[in-house]
Order: sequence, then C-alpha cells, then structure tokens
Amino acid sequence: MRKLILFLLGILASSFYAEVLGQAEKWNAPGDGNPVIAGYFADPTIKKFGDTYYIYATTDGNGGGLGPSVAWTSKDLANWTMVPMNWPTTYHIWAPDVMRDKDGKFYMYYCEPCKIYCGVGDTPIGPWHNLLGNDTTVLVPDRFVKNAITLDGQSFVDDDGSVYLYWGTWGIYKGFGCGVGKLSADRKSFTQTRLIPNTEATDFFEAPFMLKRNGIYYFMYSSGSCHDETYRVQYATSTVGPMGPFTFGKNNPILSTNADHSVHGPGHHSILKDGDNYYIVYHRHNIPQSTRGMHRQIAIDKLVFNGDGSIAKVVPTHRGIGHLGTLANTSPNLTFCKQVKASSYYNEYFKPQYAVDDNNATLWRPKTSGREWIEIDLGSLKDIRRIWTQFEYPTLYYQYFIEVSRNGKDWKLFADRRDNHLSGSPMIDQGNAKAQYVRFTYIGGKRKGQFGAIWNIKIFADEDKACLSGKSSGINGDRNGAGFPVSSSEENRSSKGSEQRRKPAISKLSGTTSKLSGTIGQKGEKAPELLMEVCADDYQAGDTLTEINEHTGKGKFHTLTTALPVVEQKGVKAFAFDSVQWFRSDFALPSQVRDSAPYTLEAWVLNPEANQNECIVDLTSSEGELEKVMLCSGKEPRCGVVCHFGWFEDMGFPELAGTGQWQHWVITYDGYMEKVYLNGRKIKENDILLLLPESKYVTLGRTACGDWPFSGLLHEVRLYDGVLKAEEILKHYTGKR
Repeated sequence: MRKLILFLLGILASSFYAEVLGQAEKWNAPGDGNPVIAGYFADPTIKKFGDTYYIYATTDGNGGGLGPSVAWTSKDLANWTMVPMNWPTTYHIWAPDVMRDKDGKFYMYYCEPCKIYCGVGDTPIGPWHNLLGNDTTVLVPDRFVKNAITLDGQSFVDDDGSVYLYWGTWGIYKGFGCGVGKLSADRKSFTQTRLIPNTEATDFFEAPFMLKRNGIYYFMYSSGSCHDETYRVQYATSTVGPMGPFTFGKNNPILSTNADHSVHGPGHHSILKDGDNYYIVYHRHNIPQSTRGMHRQIAIDKLVFNGDGSIAKVVPTHRGIGHLGTLANTSPNLTFCKQVKASSYYNEYFKPQYAVDDNNATLWRPKTSGREWIEIDLGSLKDIRRIWTQFEYPTLYYQYFIEVSRNGKDWKLFADRRDNHLSGSPMIDQGNAKAQYVRFTYIGGKRKGQFGAIWNIKIFADEDKACLSGKSSGINGDRNGAGFPVSSSEENRSSKGSEQRRKPAISKLSGTTSKLSGTIGQKGEKAPELLMEVCADDYQAGDTLTEINEHTGKGKFHTLTTALPVVEQKGVKAFAFDSVQWFRSDFALPSQVRDSAPYTLEAWVLNPEANQNECIVDLTSSEGELEKVMLCSGKEPRCGVVCHFGWFEDMGFPELAGTGQWQHWVITYDGYMEKVYLNGRKIKENDILLLLPESKYVTLGRTACGDWPFSGLLHEVRLYDGVLKAEEILKHYTGKR
C-alpha cells in the first residue's frame, strides 16, 4: 500500500511539474521544436510509411484552405520538407488523410465543403487518381449519413483489415453527430453506416479520429470553435467495435488552450504510434493570433494513457518532443542566435533575430511588402556551402538574392533568385564561399502585397547530398501546378521551357562579384499614388448626372438606373444617393490593387438615416470570400463600415451610423494590418489577408451585384495604391473640415 501511495504521489507530482513547466515555457525561446512545420498548415494527419514520416494537412493562411496539395516528409520528425502532390481539379483541399491498404496501394481521402473524395496511388505522395474514375466523382456526398454533415474524412484500419471512414462537422445540433461507414473490399462503397450521435460523443464538432489500444476503441474529435480559444480535443471509448456505441471519456478535454494562451485553440489532431510511444499531432493558432484564427501551425506532443485505459491530459509544449531516431541533419546551423540587422521590422512580434532562432513560431516580418533585407553576422569567417530559407508561405514563390562578404563592405553574389517562380520549403541555395556576413534581399513574390517574411534562415558548412542526387524541395508557384519539380536559380533566369522545370530546386551560384551593392538602406516604402478619385466639386449644385468623371483620367462611372442629383449640404457639394442610383465604371480596378496589395480608401460621407446595410463603393466584381473591399455606411455591427465577405475581417460601428454630420472615413491596408480612421482618429485595426482578384469595374452606390443601396450624401472617394500615414490622414480631415 505504501509503495502504491508513493507511486501515485509521484505521478501527481510529475503531472504538476509538467503542467507548470509547460506554462513556464516561452513561445519565442530559441531552438524550440513546436511548431514542427515552418508555415501555416492545419488539420494534420501523420503517418509513417517505411522509414519516412508524412504529414498531410490543409494549406492555411490563404483565406479558405486553398491548395495546392502538398505533404511534408521527414526522417527524424524534426526536419521537414514540403513535397508536391497532384490533385489539381479542386479548389479546396481540406483535411487530407492517407492510408496504405493490404493491396499495397495508398488511398488519400480529402474534402471540400461538404463532400469527400478518394484518390488512389502507388506512393504516399501519389500521383493520385480518383478511385471512382472521374476526377469530380464524390465518395461521400453531404448528409450521406443522416444528420452527419460531410467533412474531415479520416480512415481507420482494424486488426482484421477492415477499413472504416469517419467524417463530420457542426455535429453540435440536436440529433446530429459524426458519420462512420465500413468500406467495401474495393473501397468504392460502404457496407455499413452509422451516425455516432453527440449524446455519445459529447459536444462533437468535427475532426474525428479513431485509435485502438488494448482492445479499446478511442473515438477522438474536436469541440468548440476552430476560430478561438474554445477549440479542444475530447474522446469517447467503446469495447464493442469501431462504430460504437461510445461512452464519453475521463479527463475531457484532453487538450485545450493553456493558461497563458500561448497555445491557443489546439485541435483537429491525429495520433502517431512509434514503438511503444504515442504522440498527438495537432494544429494551434499562430502568435500573434490572427483575426479569424486561420493562420494555424502544427505541433507534436506526447500522448500518455493511464493505467485504467483513460487518456491523460496532454501538456501542450513549445519545446516539442525533439527528434526520433537518427537526426537527419547533423551539421551545425551557423546562424543560430547570431547577430542580425535588417532594413526594418514590423513590430515587436516580428523582430529580425527571429529569423535566426530556429523556432517555427517566430517570424521576421519587415515593415513593408516591398524590397527589404536582413544581414547576419556569423561572428568569424565560415565556410558556406548551403543556405536554407523558410519563407512565411511555403506554397508561394519568393524572389530574392543572397550576398556574402568577408568584411561587411565588399559583397559577392552567392545565390540569384530574382526571377524565381518556384516555391518550396526549405528553399535551398548551394555554393562555395568563405564569409562572415550574409545578406538576404527580398524583391518580390507571387502576390502583390506579399511580405518577404522569413521563419528561419539556416547556413551550413557542407553540401546537401540528398538534394544533389536530385531530390526536390519545391513546387511550381501556381495554384494548380503542384507536382512540377523545380529548377535551380540559374535556370530560373532563363526561358528554356518545361525541361528546365524538371531539375532540382537547388541554386548553385557563388564567387561572382555582386553588382547589386548599395541595397542596404533601400526600403520598400514609397509615397502612395492616387489611383482613382471622384469628387462632387467638379459639378454645380442642381446638376443631375448620368455620368461621373474619374479624376485621374481612367474613364467614367455610368448610371445603371436613374440620374444622380448634385446638392449642397452644410456648405459641401455632394452626390445625393437615395437608394435608387447605381453607377458602374467603364474602366477596370487598377492592377496595383490586387491580391493583398497595400491600399488606402478615403471618403467624405453624410448619411442621416442609415439602414442596416448600405454600400458606398465596391472595388471588385467578385463575390468570393476575402475578394471584396466595400466601404459601407450602415448599422450592421459586423460589416457596417468595411466588408470583405470575410466575417471575421469585416468591421462595423453601428453607434457611429446615421448622423447628421459629415464624416471622414479612411481605410488603410499595408498587406498585413487594416486600420479604420474616422475624422482623423484611428478607431480599430485588424490583421487580415485579402485575395483581391482582377476586376473589370468598380461600383458606386451599391454592391457590384446590386445589393445594399446607399441612401446618403457622398462628397468624395479616393483610392491610393499604398498606405496614407496617420499624420496625412489627420491633415486631410482638418483641411476640409
């Protein structure tokens, strides 16, 4: 008995110590192993095939879990490389899972809302072909099982070789839950199905995962909202079979937001069994947490079972579990915690030293999305044979060059990717140099407004033999181009065609005297250019307009309904909209405002009797999520002033709507942070990511599709291709007040 008591006290003490240690860890400690992936990925499924670990995940941080389809591979669970997979026919590639069947083939299950597809291939990364023939043929349509909304498909192979598939989302409603089906021998249909109700799996929301241990079936899942701190992992058990019935487990939730919120919204997990040990692989929100919680990152921690078969609470860590087996990359990282300086940094969350701390939670983000640089002092002369760069968005391409110097004054070119159109992580540049200083200069990328932000720069004194043998770390930068190997940086600067794109993603260039000197001190900032302006001062009070001139000479706005009167109100000329007028431009939205490019939208508005939703100007014709910029003047608390069709990214201020005074509204966006100013004063800001497409026209007085008619007075609208500073905005307000 005494031994049993001491044993139990030891367990309690260890658990307490682990919890305190977990809370005491700093998210930005150099060398920490969580997150394990340098980038925004979510919904991870981990598998081990042969001697290689694979993580299949949703590509996150792009507004909607869009492709391309990629996987991450590792030999040691610590060093991960992104590899392409082909599934080019779908827009969303959510929550992929891969299983190996007894026939030796691999089956990939992935979803888009709200259906699940199955691909079959000969390797863990494809190439994949739809199991049912046609690329668009669905394996599990929505509500295939009554009251199970189809999403997040996850396979399970029982001891007898039977294969089951689980799926579900929004299972919180009465009578709803998770769908499960036993697959037929050819895996093309189901022989049994069942709804696992939320009365068995309490608070089931989404992300089912099945695990079997010692004759117990553990049905695991996520609860709460994936957007915030309520997201968590719970489980239920069954000794009957993989389809239940299930009993809610002890210690729930087993994984949740920690005390200091540095592990925020952990969930949508999978389990890896390696030897006798179990590991939980899950996503959690980035730091600083994004507005909608859709810049998630993947972490791995230990999963422990208690003696009674229950699952112990997981202590989520920043340190991680380290590596398993033999470390794949044994060369010292010469940049680790070395001195750095940079052209700029965005704020204290994105300091330059974060690029050399070997921590995937920390990011150097420069102040602008233009040309920026970072310089590393290695402390003494070092042999430099390869440089790894892990960019913020691994599936986007970045254009850059790397220089080296012995004295910090005379520079030689080490790698030239100024014309790069290929993506990957890590991007590997190989050469042969001896230097103390290394300078990385970013000049542009796939998207407008794309920051040259970097998770890690790592420098090694030896070559990467695996890469020299032809293994690739990159993919083609286009959304539907995943699956194309990439070329070296010398080849990127040529135009020899597709044969060049079949070579490894290695740049081998060094020893060339740099002609790019003088880059230090050059920043990406420039004075914003006025792209579009309409102003009532061009007309006389009493005019009625069927056309409105655009000031910069791009064209005109033409009425789609009736003429628009010009009036004078409180000494200010104004276009008097009365919910009927609707104007469309005969020119396209300027190309400078695309993707996530910086902009400023400015307007003078008087709207005494605002309705719930009213739109003053709509910049794009798209109806897609985060593909809108609408300046509004309504009482809607969610999007009454700014609407992007993003919900979490929109902003409204109903208490400020419907006034009898002129209001000066300014919206600025620098590619990362959007700010709202009223009458010269900033009233709110959000970190957001926009995906503005090409638009053939701009709309005044309503949305592009004719909704939300405006019923107030508009004096002026201006659009700039950059960010007006706070003092300029105040000057614009006071100058016309």
